[in-house]
Amino acid sequence: MKEENVEGFYVPVYRSLTEKVLWMGAPRGMVIVNGLLGVFLFFILGIWQIVALNFMLHGLAALFAKKDPLFFSIFLRYRKLKKYYYV
Repeated sequence: MKEENVEGFYVPVYRSLTEKVLWMGAPRGMVIVNGLLGVFLFFILGIWQIVALNFMLHGLAALFAKKDPLFFSIFLRYRKLKKYYYV
């Protein structure tokens, strides 16, 4: 059975409204924070090992975003929740 578009009830939805914005496979906010932290530690403090750590963190962020693009935003919301049940 073929789906038919009924006149007046069909509205095109753009992908940009339904999908999370990713930069190089990772969430935009994560890339910005990771990049700024890396630039600060590399150029200001001279810690050159941070470049390798930044590449690894970006790869990990891209891996998590591949499975679930909203992983980091949900994780940040979870961290703000009050713990009601102490186990």
